[in-house]
Amino acid sequence: MANGRQDPEGNYLLAENEVVTIKSELIGLMTSVPPAIQSQLGDAISVIADSDFWTRWDTLVDVCIQWEHNNCRMLKMDRILCRG
Repeated sequence: MANGRQDPEGNYLLAENEVVTIKSELIGLMTSVPPAIQSQLGDAISVIADSDFWTRWDTLVDVCIQWEHNNCRMLKMDRILCRG
């Protein structure tokens, strides 16, 4: 996580468990907020990914795939339930 969120050696200034939580929840959160906030969260994801992907955010692809899978499933259910 860049922009003042790391010390000169590259260690996070936040507790490691907080960093893990942020990374694991950010994609899902982005999908549940209004578009203007989605854009801001997308920017945050980009900043973190620029700093941490692949070596320190190796779960990013898995999180995106899981979100995509769940989102598609929810969209299919929505279409089925809202036909009438």
